[in-house]
Amino acid sequence: SVTALIPTFFGIPLTALGLLARDERRLKLAMHLSTVLALLGLLGSARGIPGAVALAAGGEVARPAAAVVQAAMAVLCAAFLALAVKSFIDVRRDRSSQS
Repeated sequence: SVTALIPTFFGIPLTALGLLARDERRLKLAMHLSTVLALLGLLGSARGIPGAVALAAGGEVARPAAAVVQAAMAVLCAAFLALAVKSFIDVRRDRSSQS
């Protein structure tokens, strides 16, 4: 099913943006775009978290594999988003302290 590949549809652009970010001139653009993509991934996959929690508690859900994959994607996107925001804050602090 094509829906099983949705995490890949987020992973490939994130990888491409990571490669783009290696160029210092494009770092800011790549980081902002990847942060937006991570936010979209989090918002789109967060609905799997309740299903994964129900599975962990011994319950049943209609599509257990989908719930687990969605929850994993949500957690990974949330972690990336948190680290990206922290990075933006650190850069702004460094820039302010240099002035």
